[in-house]
Amino acid sequence: AAACVGGGDVWFLLVWDSLVVSVRFLVFTLSLLKWNLNMHIDFGLHAPKVSVFRKEQLFRLQAFEFCLMLVHACYALVCGNMPRTLMVCQIMVMVSGLAVFTDFHFSRDAEKRQSVKYLDSRLMFSFDSSAWLFLWHFGVAMWIEDNMDKNPSAVGYSGSSGGALVAGALASGINSELLANWVVENAFPIAGRKPYLLLGQCELALDTFLPDDAHLESSDVLRVLLTKVSRSPPFLMGEVVSSFSSWGQLFAVLRASCHIPLVGGFLPYPVPGHGWYYDGLIWASLFVPWRTFSENDSVVKCSAYGAPGADIRPSCSIPFWWAIFPPTQETLFGLMALGYHDATEFFQKKDGNSKNQKLVRAHARTLPNASRLDAHRAQYIRMLHDHVHRTWRRVMIFSALV
Repeated sequence: AAACVGGGDVWFLLVWDSLVVSVRFLVFTLSLLKWNLNMHIDFGLHAPKVSVFRKEQLFRLQAFEFCLMLVHACYALVCGNMPRTLMVCQIMVMVSGLAVFTDFHFSRDAEKRQSVKYLDSRLMFSFDSSAWLFLWHFGVAMWIEDNMDKNPSAVGYSGSSGGALVAGALASGINSELLANWVVENAFPIAGRKPYLLLGQCELALDTFLPDDAHLESSDVLRVLLTKVSRSPPFLMGEVVSSFSSWGQLFAVLRASCHIPLVGGFLPYPVPGHGWYYDGLIWASLFVPWRTFSENDSVVKCSAYGAPGADIRPSCSIPFWWAIFPPTQETLFGLMALGYHDATEFFQKKDGNSKNQKLVRAHARTLPNASRLDAHRAQYIRMLHDHVHRTWRRVMIFSALV
């Protein structure tokens, strides 16, 4: 390519992009391996530790690359060293990249961190975005209710989108099974085939189940991920909220974290006094540290999609489109039972000696509740597995015919 188009200009692009991509994926890989990438120079007893590298600073390298590529694209466009149409596209890509990567993490709670009630490290249960698949997350939440002490100084919760509702239920003391059953029996008949009605049912569920003191119980225990919309670059920023001044603010934050673009309309959702927001989306925790309160916290990641790096994931490959169009009520009850089953299996592994599993045992109830995996729920799990296998088989047959 360098010999035919652009010569040294192409080599310049390739070398810089390869360098930055190599560093980025090295950091991603080491993060998945749970290596501590925060490097310091220790000058001895009572001397300060000088920070050399923090993994959150990776975005600065990415932003620098975008700036450098933008300048190079403008230079090549003026000089005509490379096809001008290609350079115009390059400029548009670099500008959009800078809009996202420049100051993309906003936290209005940053100035309050000195007053956090719980300063010791905690075990965090973190729930990813999920839409209707949050019923699987509710199954995991039921296991947590049955087996973990509700000690806010030792255990915390974080969530995005549907996962934020599950985390909010645990933090505020809502009975997860009652709420999940209400969703299946009341919300599904109305919004199961009409996604645009789902958020109205979300509001009704919050209004019905959220306790009056939920904001007091959830502050400094719950972390909610949202996407803040602004009029100036960067136009989209990941925001983490962990302090709630009133019941209404907690309601608005949880509702905003579920505001899926298009499904919830074109406009973002307003949180009075703070701005406009979309769904929590899929901000990487490497760039937006939303899962934990501090670097000393340990986290158990729960993903209904089986995302890479998740600790607890479904034991079968759930079709991703069920997040918007779930097939039946029985399937949703099966997701709840499967979540409870998968959490049980993860924490009762015979070789379960990971740090997180040991912490869960350390904070477990002395007398846990009896397992909810009765014969009825086992039947739901079998029905779910059968439905999943039939669905994927049809997909494979259709793909082969096409």
